[in-house]
Amino acid sequence: MKKPWNKPNLITKPAFLKFLKSPSDFSSLKSKFNRIYLKPTFTNIIITLTDANNKVLACHSSGSSGVAGTSRRKKAPQAVAAILRKLHPSFLAHNVRVIELIVRKMDPVMRSLIRELRYYGITIIALLIRREIAHNGVRHRKMPRK
Repeated sequence: MKKPWNKPNLITKPAFLKFLKSPSDFSSLKSKFNRIYLKPTFTNIIITLTDANNKVLACHSSGSSGVAGTSRRKKAPQAVAAILRKLHPSFLAHNVRVIELIVRKMDPVMRSLIRELRYYGITIIALLIRREIAHNGVRHRKMPRK
């Protein structure tokens, strides 16, 4: 009689993934919550509100929200408050109460966004940090001529 602990080490799928047969079936695991994408650039901040199917509901930047002046002012955490003031009617129109927040990195702008979202009564259920993956590293130094 074989002992149960002598079974070969098999890699099994988690219980909630057992019904999936092919990678195309992963589309059924899509989130059921709205998402907010935060994209800080060198001169601006862009915040996009999407639904569960990633269709854009509203998109505003610090420049379009009335923050005038240098890029330094547009990139400040205070610009997030101005952007969310513009987005607030969209939150109410689409009945947004719970969101997933997707950002590139943790910085003062992101912390300010979380604080402002709490002020508007929006609950963050997931915080996804999408870092860029280096493809093959930086280019090597040029060899000196001799």
